[in-house]
Amino acid sequence: MEGVRSRPELRYERKFVTRGDPRDVFAIIRTHPAHFREIHSARTVHNIYLDTIDRRAFHDNVAGIDRRQKTRVRWYGDRIGIPEQMTLELKKRLSLVGYKESSPLAPFEVGPGFSLESLREAFDRSSLSAEIQLHLAELELALLNQYERKYFVSRDGSYRVTVDWNLAFWRLGQGRNALLGRFLEPEAVVVELKYSADEDSGAHRLSELFPFRLSRNSKYVAGIQATCCGVSV
Repeated sequence: MEGVRSRPELRYERKFVTRGDPRDVFAIIRTHPAHFREIHSARTVHNIYLDTIDRRAFHDNVAGIDRRQKTRVRWYGDRIGIPEQMTLELKKRLSLVGYKESSPLAPFEVGPGFSLESLREAFDRSSLSAEIQLHLAELELALLNQYERKYFVSRDGSYRVTVDWNLAFWRLGQGRNALLGRFLEPEAVVVELKYSADEDSGAHRLSELFPFRLSRNSKYVAGIQATCCGVSV
């Protein structure tokens, strides 16, 4: 059915950045007084970010604009090939709270030769609403990233934590991408505390018990900055 999307869940996110061995971070989370436990096997996450030609989403994020949006295609598993399941995600921010609109996407091959044209063909084969299609028409390829992720939930089920590590980024052009130049943040570990808007009262105390630095970290912003200014490997 055209335009079918998952129901948005309003939630807060607190992000923390540390460096070092992710196993040390896992140990800290497991011994937290909220009694976090792992709820999902670790997965490799991939995102293709899209943005306007003037990188509006990037600049809005850097400036801390209250109402902003990121657009990405997400899948899990291998980076190269045709994933079994891909999702188009519109991640929207409204001041301190955010939500995500997700739509299933027709699979397409990601690898050397991948281009904006091949992505647009996938959009055409997907059951996307006219509103989303209009939004996508003004966007172009910006970034590909990849990282490992573990998932945890508190004993009472009110708070979730994800831990991301082994971050890698690839700059994307609009034509055929060779996907050769890779930019790494091998020691960065990103911890995200996620919870519904009505659980905010307890989140401050809970997050204070993490020995990590609170951050406005955005993997999209970090990737754009790395691929523009860093040295690929």
